[in-house]
Amino acid sequence: MIYIVSNKKGGSGKSFFAGHLLPEHIRRKGKQERVKLFEFDEHSRTSENYLRKSLFVDSEVVYEENMQEKIFGASFDAKKEDVIIDIGAGATLKKIIETAEATFGLDELVFVVPYSDDSSITLDETVKLIEEYIPFPKILIAINRIPFDGFSLENAKKVAIDLFGSEKYNLPASPVLKKVSKYIKAAIPQVHVLTVFSRSENASLVDLKQRYILSQDLDTDGLVAVWKEEGLIAGEQPTREEYIKNMGNLQRQLEASRFLDECSEFYDSLLELENSKIKK
Repeated sequence: MIYIVSNKKGGSGKSFFAGHLLPEHIRRKGKQERVKLFEFDEHSRTSENYLRKSLFVDSEVVYEENMQEKIFGASFDAKKEDVIIDIGAGATLKKIIETAEATFGLDELVFVVPYSDDSSITLDETVKLIEEYIPFPKILIAINRIPFDGFSLENAKKVAIDLFGSEKYNLPASPVLKKVSKYIKAAIPQVHVLTVFSRSENASLVDLKQRYILSQDLDTDGLVAVWKEEGLIAGEQPTREEYIKNMGNLQRQLEASRFLDECSEFYDSLLELENSKIKK
């Protein structure tokens, strides 16, 4: 399966979905030790800059001229491993779709479109572009950055007022809504603090979750041994400051684990979508 994260609007959360949520979805399927993430942005290089120490996400910046070799090469075709593509929208997206169709068919393509409440027009443009190349595409639109309080897709509609409108503020729904509503499948909670921590760790939230799961099998001595092995303490035992810092990191790993589990609606919808067939 090839997951294409796309939105013409910058800042919608593409890199977040590509580097954290989709890797967790793939990890849950339990078929891969690592997942390949290709980013088509030589300027920001978000994944390459912030996922350097990830043990699960292997990220790489690619260009249209070596796309065939990198993404659709014999290794992918043989292993049938899931890969993630982080891209905007435009000519390169068209090229990816054409190459995929010629290589193994369109059923292997799933489009994930993050939406933050800032521009329903670019959401419509992104969907139109995909539908221009695939009449009945597999698209999942996820409403991004919804407050945890009362978190649900239904409550997300009250937050994303640029798209859904608001009775409270007497705002009509966007005309775009009718065209894209069938693709809106999930909502994603707000997670700013965790992404800052994951960037400082140069790792995916998936890595933080896996570290936390491993730590649950360790007693205090085992934790100290791991901290020592990873160079997180200077001596045989942690100083008070080192202990507080490492326990703080452990708490953030717990929060990462909880956050990823909270997104089960997204994983379930995505799995259902990828198991469906493209209409002819």
